[in-house]
Amino acid sequence: MRIFKLINNNSRKVILHGVFFIVAAMSIGLASILVKLSSASAIACAFWRLFFSSLLISIICLITKSNIINIFKVLDGAKIALVFAAGFSLAFHFILWMESLFRIPIAISVTIVVAYPLHLALVEIIFEKERKIITPLAGLLLGFLGIVILFREAYVYAKLDALGVAQSFIASILAAMYFYIGRLLRKTINLYLYSFQVYAVASIIVFLHSSIVGEDVFMYLPKSWIWFLLLAIIPMLGGHTVMNYLLKFYRSSSVTSIALAEPAIASILAAILFREVIEMLHIVCLAIIMLGIALSLLPEFKNR
Repeated sequence: MRIFKLINNNSRKVILHGVFFIVAAMSIGLASILVKLSSASAIACAFWRLFFSSLLISIICLITKSNIINIFKVLDGAKIALVFAAGFSLAFHFILWMESLFRIPIAISVTIVVAYPLHLALVEIIFEKERKIITPLAGLLLGFLGIVILFREAYVYAKLDALGVAQSFIASILAAMYFYIGRLLRKTINLYLYSFQVYAVASIIVFLHSSIVGEDVFMYLPKSWIWFLLLAIIPMLGGHTVMNYLLKFYRSSSVTSIALAEPAIASILAAILFREVIEMLHIVCLAIIMLGIALSLLPEFKNR
């Protein structure tokens, strides 16, 4: 404790943010495992994780006396439109990605989808004229290379469906849009209010989609509610909401760089939980990915 007191406020914040990055990475890495344990459909998991997370955040807003009822009265038309755009992007990111899993191998889908930090880096270079991004971009490419190595065998024997590939790619673009909009809005909107709005909008959109395609999301509730609640608490609150917090302080490409670790973390955690053999390849690839993430975050931390 005495050593911690000697650290200045900026250093404390950097250390705290570093912990948040680790927590978020581990949290989103558990998402696919919790989905598997729920034995529910992809759409049901998407709806309930969004619904429960918005419900939990509304409780937090009540405790902290944040007014979620009048929030739209405070926002101007442009910000309200961005909130709905973020909710739409998040909803269809989940929907399209999960639907792609039924058309193409999981390895291919995951590789395409988790490329969204690279999309964000390109946006920052082209539209924001960001110049101090060479090292972060190299880190993102190194992390992406780790994913490609991890799933290398799947690419050789994979039978690709054009629609599945398109769904994965669009899901990746939508994830980039969701986090980019989050970066814009988090500059002026409280974390809990922003997260509540976006998750609520996204849950409504997923529910409407489930109704259109004839998916009964309520049929899974009696047996799988605990897994849905854990999906809300861990990947959504511990993952997405922590990332939304970090968006106020860091570039969107930097915050989302942790998504590159999701496949390797999920593989290792699944092996531990389901008593499978942990291959050395998984550990090596995770090390490569984590090195890439560290490179992408290093310049940001140095500037703090």
